Amino acid sequence: MSSLTVFLVFSFAAGSWAAMPHGWQPCKLGSKEYEPCMVKEVNKAIQTLKGGSKTLAVNPLDPLRILELKIDQGSGPVSIKLEFKDTDIVGLSTCVLLTLKNKDWKRLEGDGHCKSLDVIGKYRIDGKILALPIKGEGDAKVHIDDAAIAAAIDIEEITGKDGKKHFHAKTFTADITPTKQSYYFENLFNGNKALADNMNTFLNENGEQIFKELKPAISRALSQAFTQITNQIFYKIPSNEINVK
Repeated sequence: MSSLTVFLVFSFAAGSWAAMPHGWQPCKLGSKEYEPCMVKEVNKAIQTLKGGSKTLAVNPLDPLRILELKIDQGSGPVSIKLEFKDTDIVGLSTCVLLTLKNKDWKRLEGDGHCKSLDVIGKYRIDGKILALPIKGEGDAKVHIDDAAIAAAIDIEEITGKDGKKHFHAKTFTADITPTKQSYYFENLFNGNKALADNMNTFLNENGEQIFKELKPAISRALSQAFTQITNQIFYKIPSNEINVK
């Protein structure tokens, strides 16, 4: 489960069950202390779930395993097809929730900060970056420092297979803005070390611009993955057990 999902999905957990798991405390929707209580309890949940939870059937948060992540950017200064497989996102437990707003279970909005994130996995890339061709496959690492994160979930209520009402995430949007980023792609250009070293240097010298161009595609890909995870959790608990006032 991602930190973004923890930020916004586990906010309901801190106000839902009569017997709270992992020592979490309920927060009463509508009270003056609701939002600061949510921030406190969600940050507690992030640390609790670092190694996963058998109680909630949640896999480890840090590292988070993503089987596949595809970016297909067909135009602009960065025009590439980039595919990651068997990828770990390391460092999500460094993320903290700063603000959270619950708009009557129609929309959840949150802002957070991640100190350090690493995306490590197998990659395949083909295309052009700032007019230079790039091609290769192998191991890759993308490092992100001091990232501001804004995320939101638009929610509706549906009838589940159990005949009960459940919340359903229609959309999950995520915006990531790092202060600094670095890239390393092994085995570029079929292992040509000179070309590969030059390209990795070029990527890091132009890291901010490259991330800016890739950001919409990255956000879309991550948002799709997080929507699926969010709904897996929503479907476990009827909405009348979540919307506690």
